[in-house]
Amino acid sequence: MSAPRCLLLALGLIAASWTDLRQRKIPNRLTVPLAAAGLVLALLDRHLLGALGAMAFGLVLGVVLWLLGIFRAGDAKLFAALGALTASWLWVLDSLCWAVVLGGGIGLLLLLVRGELLSRLKRVWDHLRFLLMDRSFHPYVPQKGTEGELPFAPFVALGTLLACFVPLWQDLL
Repeated sequence: MSAPRCLLLALGLIAASWTDLRQRKIPNRLTVPLAAAGLVLALLDRHLLGALGAMAFGLVLGVVLWLLGIFRAGDAKLFAALGALTASWLWVLDSLCWAVVLGGGIGLLLLLVRGELLSRLKRVWDHLRFLLMDRSFHPYVPQKGTEGELPFAPFVALGTLLACFVPLWQDLL
């Protein structure tokens, strides 16, 4: 990946993490220019098709996770921008896997410290059981007041950094 892409990726992930931590939101005014800049750089590097494919992959993956109630919309758009900047759908997948491991681990640890782990796990279990019995899909809706407790953008940033050094899927293909 070229130096301008790396720099833009780092600055974009820092800005997304900062706004997500402070406002619990990743605004379009950040993700759209990041994606556009990634596509322009890909055009200059002659990797436009790869960047478009990776951006589409990141967006589809993010939207599916948003529809399932796992992501918020800003996280989905951040993964689309990540795809445009890296021009690699495998990098997007590596970043997501690392972000889920890191975010899930910290989230579980926080719930354990607060003494809320068992009640939250029971709520998720009840939802999954209801889905199986009802045989229809209903997205998981967090308890009122618990939405957005743990901003995900910092974990995306850390997951992307880890993907640089410890790729998960790239050796398989």
